[in-house]
Amino acid sequence: MSITDTDRQRVVEEFALGWRNPEPHAWDDLFATDVCLEQPLLSKGRGQAVWHRGLAQLLTLVPDLRGRVHGWAAHGDVLYIDIELTGTLGGRSHSVRAVDRLTLNERGLVTARRSFLDPVPLALAIAARPAAWPAWWRSGLPPLAGRAAEKNTARVVAALGATRLIVGLATLAAPQLARRAVGLPGAPTDDRGLFARLFAARDAALGAATLSSDPAISGLGLRLGALCDLADVAAGLLAGRHRMALAAAGFAAAAGLALLSDS
Repeated sequence: MSITDTDRQRVVEEFALGWRNPEPHAWDDLFATDVCLEQPLLSKGRGQAVWHRGLAQLLTLVPDLRGRVHGWAAHGDVLYIDIELTGTLGGRSHSVRAVDRLTLNERGLVTARRSFLDPVPLALAIAARPAAWPAWWRSGLPPLAGRAAEKNTARVVAALGATRLIVGLATLAAPQLARRAVGLPGAPTDDRGLFARLFAARDAALGAATLSSDPAISGLGLRLGALCDLADVAAGLLAGRHRMALAAAGFAAAAGLALLSDS
């Protein structure tokens, strides 16, 4: 049985209806039970449970999230839907445009969904709005999603963890030298590098956690590291100086957020 224009129109209408007042089970009658999901903001996987969990996380980050369908096109059993998602993030309205590619079976159910959108604006919005950080942390969502292969992701995770560990240990051993390397002045009352060593202990611990063979510990190390780096960036911006340290923290934060995309 071939898919008709009536079937396609019904799918688009049901898809749009779910986004008008989204909740995890809004698409249960539209998605096949073993639907295959590839979506930048949410976890990749198969089955409605993956969708339910991802939507719950997304709504924790943006509780007033809504979607509006602007148009659609079809080619055989594939639908392309142009959608705009809007919601409040850190007290400010934010929107992203996406195209969803839906594959239908002969019963008109969605067997695969692949979403195409640029997650970078969302990542920047979260990083620039400290008010959004608690909701992001509670959601468990990575704000920046990539498509890197697992082996490449593992290498970058190892590199970031090793860098943190090496910087931490080196700063513990020579706090004055490390401070000068990133352009930070010495504190008159900090002759023994106390504050530098506190930073060093933090980074060494985060590096060791990130390098852990236990995915749960490694993931926690990445999340805590990204949160610390974002706080460092905010502190540097408020201080209005120490550009090298600010750039280093910004780079580490971006790397950590990107790596969290496949967790």
